[in-house]
Amino acid sequence: MPFGEIFGKLMDTLVGGPVVKPFPKEPVKVPPKWRGKPLYDAEDCTGCRQCERVCPPGAITIEDKKGEFFHYKIDYGVCIYCWYCIDACPTTALTGDDKTGLYVGTDRTQERIESGVPYLECPVCGSKVLRPARTLVIRQFKKYTPETLVRASVCPKCRREKTPEEIESAVQKYLEDHGISRD
Repeated sequence: MPFGEIFGKLMDTLVGGPVVKPFPKEPVKVPPKWRGKPLYDAEDCTGCRQCERVCPPGAITIEDKKGEFFHYKIDYGVCIYCWYCIDACPTTALTGDDKTGLYVGTDRTQERIESGVPYLECPVCGSKVLRPARTLVIRQFKKYTPETLVRASVCPKCRREKTPEEIESAVQKYLEDHGISRD
C-alpha cells in the first residue's frame, strides 16, 4: 500500500472519528440462522435432565436440593451456543434467543440463569413429585389452572396402583383441603 493511501486513511480516521461501531450502545445485526443464548422457562421444566446430559461443555447443571426444589443453572461463560439442549428438551422449557447478539462482559461467570423449581405433593399419596410442565398440562387438560396442575401432579405409582375413582376422590379432597377452587 503506498504511503499516500495510508496517510489518507489515517487522516479520515482522525477527522471522521472512530471506524468501529460503538458497541454495546448500538444493537448488533445478527446474521440469518444465528444461535444466541438458550433461554429457560421454569414453568415448562419437568426436571428430566436431558439438557444437562447432552450439553457438551457442561454449562447446564441441575442439583436436587433435599427434595424441596431443584436448582437449574446455565453458565453462559461455559456455553458454546450449540443448542443441543434446546433440541433435547421434550417441552418448551428451553428456547433459543435468535434475535439479539451476544455480549459477555469481562467477568463471564456473572452471565448465567439460575432458577429454583419447587417439587409438588402428589394429591393421592403425598410423595414429592416434579411439577408437570405447563405445556404438558395444557395438552392434557386444555388449560393451565391450579386445579389442572393438581390433577397432573398425581405420581406415576398412584396412577398405576389406584383406580380412577380413587384418584378422583383423593384429588377432590386435596382441592377442598387446600382451598383450590374448581374451574
